[in-house]
Amino acid sequence: MNDTRFLPPNEWEARIAPTQFDEQGHMLRGTVHDPTARRMGGVAGHAGLFSTADDLALFAEDFLSGFTVLNCSAVAKMTSPQQPRMRRSAWARMGYRFAVLD
Repeated sequence: MNDTRFLPPNEWEARIAPTQFDEQGHMLRGTVHDPTARRMGGVAGHAGLFSTADDLALFAEDFLSGFTVLNCSAVAKMTSPQQPRMRRSAWARMGYRFAVLD
Protein backbone atom coordinates (compact mmCIF):
# COMPACT_ATOMS: atom_id res chain seq x y z
CA MET A 1 0.00 0.00 0.00
CA ASN A 2 2.20 2.78 -1.31
CA ASP A 3 -0.55 5.27 -2.15
CA THR A 4 -2.36 5.47 1.19
CA ARG A 5 -1.64 8.13 3.76
CA PHE A 6 -2.79 11.06 5.78
CA LEU A 7 -1.65 14.47 4.49
CA PRO A 8 -0.87 13.45 0.90
CA PRO A 9 1.94 15.41 -0.78
CA ASN A 10 1.13 18.16 -3.28
CA GLU A 11 2.37 16.06 -6.20
CA TRP A 12 -0.54 13.63 -5.60
CA GLU A 13 -3.15 16.38 -6.05
CA ALA A 14 -3.90 15.60 -9.70
CA ARG A 15 -4.67 11.98 -8.74
CA ILE A 16 -7.03 12.85 -5.87
CA ALA A 17 -10.74 13.28 -6.51
CA PRO A 18 -12.18 16.56 -5.25
CA THR A 19 -14.48 16.03 -2.29
CA GLN A 20 -16.42 19.23 -1.61
CA PHE A 21 -16.19 22.99 -1.28
CA ASP A 22 -14.70 24.41 1.92
CA GLU A 23 -16.11 27.36 3.87
CA GLN A 24 -14.43 29.85 1.50
CA GLY A 25 -15.79 28.16 -1.63
CA HIS A 26 -12.55 26.43 -2.68
CA MET A 27 -12.82 22.84 -3.90
CA LEU A 28 -10.96 20.49 -1.57
CA ARG A 29 -8.60 18.01 -3.16
CA GLY A 30 -6.21 16.12 -0.89
CA THR A 31 -7.46 17.98 2.18
CA VAL A 32 -9.78 16.38 4.70
CA HIS A 33 -13.30 17.78 4.27
CA ASP A 34 -14.39 17.34 7.90
CA PRO A 35 -13.88 20.80 9.46
CA THR A 36 -13.05 19.43 12.92
CA ALA A 37 -10.44 17.03 11.52
CA ARG A 38 -9.03 19.89 9.42
CA ARG A 39 -8.62 22.01 12.57
CA MET A 40 -6.83 19.02 14.16
CA GLY A 41 -4.19 19.15 11.42
CA GLY A 42 -5.93 16.89 8.91
CA VAL A 43 -5.28 13.65 10.79
CA ALA A 44 -8.07 12.01 12.76
CA GLY A 45 -9.33 8.52 13.44
CA HIS A 46 -12.52 9.23 11.52
CA ALA A 47 -11.28 11.35 8.61
CA GLY A 48 -8.32 12.40 6.52
CA LEU A 49 -6.99 9.12 5.15
CA PHE A 50 -6.47 9.19 1.38
CA SER A 51 -5.98 6.07 -0.72
CA THR A 52 -6.35 4.61 -4.19
CA ALA A 53 -8.77 1.90 -5.29
CA ASP A 54 -5.80 -0.44 -5.77
CA ASP A 55 -4.55 0.09 -2.22
CA LEU A 56 -8.06 -0.27 -0.82
CA ALA A 57 -8.40 -3.57 -2.69
CA LEU A 58 -5.11 -4.76 -1.16
CA PHE A 59 -6.37 -3.84 2.31
CA ALA A 60 -9.68 -5.67 1.75
CA GLU A 61 -7.86 -8.70 0.31
CA ASP A 62 -5.71 -8.76 3.44
CA PHE A 63 -8.85 -9.18 5.56
CA LEU A 64 -9.84 -12.18 3.46
CA SER A 65 -6.48 -13.90 3.33
CA GLY A 66 -4.74 -13.81 6.67
CA PHE A 67 -4.07 -10.32 8.03
CA THR A 68 -0.55 -9.30 7.13
CA VAL A 69 -1.11 -5.54 7.37
CA LEU A 70 -2.76 -5.65 10.80
CA ASN A 71 -2.27 -8.18 13.54
CA CYS A 72 -5.07 -10.58 14.45
CA SER A 73 -5.86 -8.74 17.68
CA ALA A 74 -6.52 -5.47 15.83
CA VAL A 75 -8.73 -7.22 13.28
CA ALA A 76 -10.70 -8.97 16.04
CA LYS A 77 -11.47 -5.61 17.69
CA MET A 78 -12.40 -4.00 14.39
CA THR A 79 -14.80 -6.79 13.44
CA SER A 80 -16.61 -7.29 16.76
CA PRO A 81 -19.26 -5.12 18.42
CA GLN A 82 -17.77 -2.60 20.84
CA GLN A 83 -19.43 -0.93 23.81
CA PRO A 84 -17.81 2.01 25.59
CA ARG A 85 -17.39 1.50 29.30
CA MET A 86 -19.87 4.15 30.40
CA ARG A 87 -22.97 4.03 32.49
CA ARG A 88 -26.21 5.04 30.84
CA SER A 89 -26.28 8.30 32.80
CA ALA A 90 -23.00 9.28 31.15
CA TRP A 91 -24.54 8.57 27.74
CA ALA A 92 -27.53 10.75 28.63
CA ARG A 93 -25.20 13.67 29.41
CA MET A 94 -23.77 13.24 25.92
CA GLY A 95 -27.23 13.67 24.39
CA TYR A 96 -28.14 9.99 23.89
CA ARG A 97 -31.58 8.86 25.01
CA PHE A 98 -32.68 5.30 25.62
CA ALA A 99 -36.17 4.03 24.90
CA VAL A 100 -35.76 0.91 27.04
CA LEU A 101 -35.14 1.40 30.74
CA ASP A 102 -33.48 -1.10 33.06
